[in-house]
Amino acid sequence: MVVAPYLFRYAAIRVPQLFTLEVANFARTKVLRHELAWESARTLLKEMDGWPMEEVRVEWQAAWELSVEHGLTLYDAAYLALAKRRRLSLLSLDHALQQAAGHRSLL
Repeated sequence: MVVAPYLFRYAAIRVPQLFTLEVANFARTKVLRHELAWESARTLLKEMDGWPMEEVRVEWQAAWELSVEHGLTLYDAAYLALAKRRRLSLLSLDHALQQAAGHRSLL
């Protein structure tokens, strides 16, 4: 499943501060697997600067509590903490995160 069509339905999305690093790491993995060229990855990542998103700082304490409660990584729990704090829907392909998000999950 591709998430981009969901992302661009909204005028703006909110993401934790680690989002851009996660996307960049995903691109790096694709490059190392020879599924994407370095220059293509760089071009795609630069396009991310124009995405309609707001990076929101998530306190580690909030992520920690949800991580312990739901058995999530702190990274995944940061997305859940943001969704709960801002009363937002959450878009993720991760099944455990979808389950923890409950009614907030878009998928």
